[in-house]
Amino acid sequence: MNILKKTSKFTYERVRVYWRDIKSHPEWISITDIEEQSTADCVDEGYLYKKTKDRVWIFSSYSKNDDGSYDVGNVTCMPTGCITKIITIK
Repeated sequence: MNILKKTSKFTYERVRVYWRDIKSHPEWISITDIEEQSTADCVDEGYLYKKTKDRVWIFSSYSKNDDGSYDVGNVTCMPTGCITKIITIK
């Protein structure tokens, strides 16, 4: 999967993305215990490919091909509504 432009310079910044995920419980609980349920706080690290109003794409591994293009792996697309913070890793 070659999603990076053909170039010899790698220009993608390394980021840490903090986000919230849905948690659900299939077992029976008392209705008074509903508000004790919460979301999962998650963290992903990778290279920022693109950020739009609705989505953020990162990838965590890459390889450079003989022709100067790059192939990437472990691509994640996240809705921005789940993201709480993105920081650049130096």
